[in-house]
This record gives sequence, C-alpha cells and structure tokens, in this order.
Amino acid sequence: MTELQAILDLEADVVTEDGRTLRMGPTSLEVIAAWESMLAADSYRFTFAACGDASGARQAVAAVAALGEFNFDSTTSVLRMNTPEGRKKLACLRIKQNHPDIPDKIIADAVQYQWEKVASILANEEATLEAHDPNASAPAKAGETKSSGEQSLPESAKPTTSSPATPESNG
Repeated sequence: MTELQAILDLEADVVTEDGRTLRMGPTSLEVIAAWESMLAADSYRFTFAACGDASGARQAVAAVAALGEFNFDSTTSVLRMNTPEGRKKLACLRIKQNHPDIPDKIIADAVQYQWEKVASILANEEATLEAHDPNASAPAKAGETKSSGEQSLPESAKPTTSSPATPESNG
C-alpha cells in the first residue's frame, strides 16, 4: 500500500460547530467516481464560461476526459487535491458517503469549521515555537547579515514604488 493510499484510507471524525460528530470514511470507489465527476463538471463550467457554447464545451470536456485527465490519479486530479479547496471537497465527499442524509451545505460548513480549527492550532503552535526558539533573532538592520546568511538591503537599494523609467523619461 502506498503512503498516499494509506492517507486516503484514513477514517476521521469531523466535528461541526454545534458539536455534532461526522465520520469521514475511506476513499471508496463511490468517492473516487464522485471526485472524477466533480472534476469533469468543473471543467465543463469553466469551458462553457470561456466559450459560451454548450455543445463545444461538452465536446472539449469529453476529449479531455478521453485522455484520462479526470481520473483520480491524473495530474489534474492530484494538483486539485493539493489545494485547500480540493482537500476540503474530498473531505466532504468522504463524509457524504457515511452521512448521505445530511445536506451538502452542513457537511461543507463542518469541514470549513474543522479546517479553521486546525489552522488556528497550527498557527498557535508555530508562534509558541518561534517565541521559545533560542536561535530566533530580531530582524537584521539594513546592511547586517541575517542568521540565514542573507543580507538585508539598505533603504537606498530597495525598489521604489515610482513608475519605471521609460525611454522618454531618460532622454
């Protein structure tokens, strides 16, 4: 079993804001099919919005689907899974398989709530680690070398916000 498969098979609890516990199931064939359908539907919406032609959008998406670009292990799919929104959507699909009676909005809200809780915990842990890091130092003053070995720029060498020089202004 690959590491990715082990992660996808994990079952976990997601707690809603009101304290209700939802169980996230493994990545079943049904979840994979729903994920692939979502990728195709998103591609259709994007393509239709770009070209305005429903028939052309369907043909374009069908051609891409025939190449396997919406398959669960495709580059498109993996790139989508590596975004926060993709991870949340996959979590929603995995919860939905265990709780088909719960509306999608409630599941999405629960996943967002859990996401924010985890992000807050991680931010607090990072701040605590930085506060107790004996190697952490104050930012270097202009011209001094930082602990990473890079040198901060003096104010005179920093880029300005004025417009870039044009041939007319130089001349």
